[in-house]
Amino acid sequence: CIVDMGDFGKALIKLNVGGTIYETRLETLDRGSKQGSQILQELCNTARSLYAQQTYSSSPINIVLTLDRNGFLYSWVLDYLRDSVVHDVPPHNREALVAEADYLQLPLLAGLVKALPTPRDILKALTELEVSTSSKNLEILARLESLGARVVDLEKRVGGVEVAVEDSKFRSGSDLSRLDFIRILAAGNAASMRIMGMNLVRVDLHALDFSGVRFDRCNLAGANLEGAILAGCSFKAAKLQGVNFTRAVMDQHADFTGAEFSAETDFTDLQWATTLPYSGKIEEIQLPPVHGKYYISAKGAGAEDG
Repeated sequence: CIVDMGDFGKALIKLNVGGTIYETRLETLDRGSKQGSQILQELCNTARSLYAQQTYSSSPINIVLTLDRNGFLYSWVLDYLRDSVVHDVPPHNREALVAEADYLQLPLLAGLVKALPTPRDILKALTELEVSTSSKNLEILARLESLGARVVDLEKRVGGVEVAVEDSKFRSGSDLSRLDFIRILAAGNAASMRIMGMNLVRVDLHALDFSGVRFDRCNLAGANLEGAILAGCSFKAAKLQGVNFTRAVMDQHADFTGAEFSAETDFTDLQWATTLPYSGKIEEIQLPPVHGKYYISAKGAGAEDG
């Protein structure tokens, strides 16, 4: 007696394989019979027959199918029948599982098991990946080395400029170079700059902003302050022989008390333009000029009072 699958396909049955009990549904086993498995077809027919017999009994339906095979392998067989895939079959179980698939006449299952990667395949893939990664790493390293070489070359060029500036500083005998001043000014420390009494002979400070800086007692002989902003600067007792103040900017707070000038000190186009046609030591200077004239008290060779 064959019962319609609609009455029984989803009912649970027990499958005893070599003493290992599995619970499954008839429709799961029937998938294998539809792939041509005569053994699974016979199990399905037996289950239907037992179901038909028990429907006329008052006892609960209990169907147990028996298969004298290796029960350990059938967890993968049932996974395949449910999902058409195989999961996590260890390499040492694959040969036995292929043999079981051949026994059950399930060639698709056998093909899936044979297609699983072996440890050698995995090792080969990892080796190829490592080689590919190493090749890419070498390419990256080569690019980094090239970039590093460019950085080193740039550092050498910058270093060359700094060395040239430092050489110029040492040749001039100045305590600080133009680059030193630029660094200090860029750091915003000009207002707190303490350079009083320093030797700044022939230093090039053109076009820099020294607002409020005290150059008291500094030796600036021959220095270039062309276009520099000197508002509020103090040059008390400074040596200013031959300093180029051309186009420099000063205000009424500039203090030259006790400063020493020479005929070469150049104030051309200063904000309060004047030329000091004498050498000597200024004892007092008043800025800005009154009625267009500076009032300077000076003593020394060639100096003129008033």
